[in-house]
Amino acid sequence: MGHLKSDPIEEKAAINITEMPDRTEHLVRRVEASEVRKTGLPDCLWKPGPGCTNTTPYECTDNGKCSADNWYPYEDWARPCKSSCLHVALLNPAPYYALWRPGPLARPFVEGDKLPHYEHSGMEGHLQLTKKVASGPILLTPFCKKRSNPFVGVTLFSQSYEVKAHRLLESCKRVGVCCKATLLPADVFGPGAPEGSETFRFKTISMKPSFILSQLKATQLPVVFLDVDLEFHKLPELFLPGSWPDGDRDVAIFNYWGNETNITNRRTPNTGSGVVFFNQTFKAKKLLVAWAEAMAYSHNRWRISTLTLASSLTPTLTPTLTPTLTLIPTRTRTRTRTRTRTRTRRAPDDQVLDTLLVEGGWLARASFGWLPAAYLRTAPAYYQGVDPVIDHDHGNPPGLLKHSETRPRLPPVLKWVDIEKDLRTAKCVAVADLDVYTEINDQWCYNMCAWESCPSDLCVCDWQGHINSEGDTPSLDDVLNTPDADAPGEKEDALCPSHPNILRKSKACPTADRPTAPEICPKPPNWCSYAAGTNEPKECGGLPGHFCHDVFGRSGFSPCDETVRPLWGRVKCEAFEAQPKDLAASLDVI
Repeated sequence: MGHLKSDPIEEKAAINITEMPDRTEHLVRRVEASEVRKTGLPDCLWKPGPGCTNTTPYECTDNGKCSADNWYPYEDWARPCKSSCLHVALLNPAPYYALWRPGPLARPFVEGDKLPHYEHSGMEGHLQLTKKVASGPILLTPFCKKRSNPFVGVTLFSQSYEVKAHRLLESCKRVGVCCKATLLPADVFGPGAPEGSETFRFKTISMKPSFILSQLKATQLPVVFLDVDLEFHKLPELFLPGSWPDGDRDVAIFNYWGNETNITNRRTPNTGSGVVFFNQTFKAKKLLVAWAEAMAYSHNRWRISTLTLASSLTPTLTPTLTPTLTLIPTRTRTRTRTRTRTRTRRAPDDQVLDTLLVEGGWLARASFGWLPAAYLRTAPAYYQGVDPVIDHDHGNPPGLLKHSETRPRLPPVLKWVDIEKDLRTAKCVAVADLDVYTEINDQWCYNMCAWESCPSDLCVCDWQGHINSEGDTPSLDDVLNTPDADAPGEKEDALCPSHPNILRKSKACPTADRPTAPEICPKPPNWCSYAAGTNEPKECGGLPGHFCHDVFGRSGFSPCDETVRPLWGRVKCEAFEAQPKDLAASLDVI
């Protein structure tokens, strides 16, 4: 059977167990040292011993015993073990592992194309909660201090998962990746959803799309969401620009049916959202908007249902010694008993995404990359011959916590939005050195970020919206592009006089009637350009410019006036005092 040119073939020879060395103290020490120095559960380097089979592949290196369950974490006093490994040679090969289908590419949007917004409820409170969580305590790897990162890995964790959060960040550190772990306080969802409850877990899951969108806004970089129980084995090159066959993808995710030979199954994604990459593109953002709206649809969102059960006590039948051994009732009274059962319903986030892709038609609206098996190794199932990039929970199989059995539904379409009109609400500003990049301007950034991919070192785009708490509950997309309620009455699609790509009613449009929204110059390319920092175009000390603050407590202000010196350290915006640049010492401007 022939293969397409874009379907790479990876030759992997099966491991011959008979040729493996016997277990020695030297090999055991190598495995134990590997578990300390590297990430993930190490492979056993020796021939499997007695008791080690395809169903019992986990070996404790302390005593050589094999088990069907992972020995990690090493806290079970009934099964004492300090180090372990996995007999990969005993595992089955991954189905279709040699053939990798990178995923479908979408055609460019054309004039007249429309995108749907879906019916949802409670979005405003949900977004306020997401905003609160995203600004809370976080853990960072040192690589987030770099001035340029190709992407940022993000995750959410509660206090009971702090050890796993540190383990994930340690693996990010070892492979050179910027990762952010955001803490969910135990009471973040209120007293009715304490940490450890099913309600807490499913409410956290429902935040995923809006949280990813908030991180795209905060970092201005492509974002990879990672479940907190994952580990990196090596640098994930498919998250780097230019790494995919036939061009970069808007979304990259693990699709369990991506390599199926049955075409119907292959075109029906069955995704796992434990690892999901979203690029800084218009299409990626719109899919996240649709996903968040679908998660907030009444059938798919978290809800509690109460079921009343009634039962009757029937007459008790006991055998009596008669010639025919018949059953004779010993009493005839009947009593009715009622009991109440409370059930929780919640559609899984990855199944909601699958519904959008297939039934909602989003598979044709964005370019998708199906991550290969190495990007989500879920031992012990089907992983002989796969060199892992990302490992699940130090070798533990997935599914230890049961998923919701609620089947998702595609929400009804609330409205269709013309793409051309929708794009005009995007604000794109060129932040490149225009003396070097003479052809780059705001319009160039607008075209690149809307239709292709957004070069974050040259452009800042589309993230100037603010949440408006008044009026009807807005959609997620409306929140990101909230118009100014005080803007003078104009045509619905009137453009801002000073900027061709912003609606006049938008808060981002500077007008004489809106003195609180001054025109701010483009951000200097080397100012606040690292993942730990947040830049705010605003006035400080009466001067327009860019105020930067980061998670380490540092802050600074870069005025638009080039004759005024930018300050960095512990600068307070309201107390900023202008100093002539020519009298100032040189600064290490971030």
